[in-house]
Amino acid sequence: MPGIEIDPTYVDIAIQRWEAATGREAKLEDTPATATEEFV
Repeated sequence: MPGIEIDPTYVDIAIQRWEAATGREAKLEDTPATATEEFV
């Protein structure tokens, strides 16, 4: 069963893996920013 990551390093990697697996870009809820833009 998948868990929820709370360490920012692991969250970043989880987002990258999700984007690679789905071909979609992660977006932050309630903002126009993407996850990449917000975390850079």
